[in-house]
Amino acid sequence: MFDVSRRSQNFCLTTKALPNRVPYGYCINVKRLVALLILILAARLPPARAQQGPDDQYIIIYSLMQQADSLDSSGQPRQALAQYVQVQGELQKFQKIYPDWNPRIVSFRLKYLAEKIAEVTAKLPVIPQSGTPPPAPPPPGAA
Repeated sequence: MFDVSRRSQNFCLTTKALPNRVPYGYCINVKRLVALLILILAARLPPARAQQGPDDQYIIIYSLMQQADSLDSSGQPRQALAQYVQVQGELQKFQKIYPDWNPRIVSFRLKYLAEKIAEVTAKLPVIPQSGTPPPAPPPPGAA
């Protein structure tokens, strides 16, 4: 059924049924070229996000910390506090997973986060647990 034509020395398969000998399949050389191109493109793809190294994960945590700092400086202490607590938890998980990754830096950042959480918590008004609102401050002219 298949015949290697003398005209096509590059190993293309042709069919006998067609009078003009149109190539039936891909040439072997073309298949190799396509396979090589696929391998090259696959090698250039970025790694999956789940396969990030500790450096990449720390940078993400650090950027979350900077977002919390900007929330705090823009007068949004509640959102900043929530962000600081979240970042502290993420950094503690990071420390457990990568205990040998720059322990001085991780300890410094954990201490920084604890200080920021205490500082922002002190800025927030205390809400009593009984459910009654705090007494209103006296008017500015009253003594």
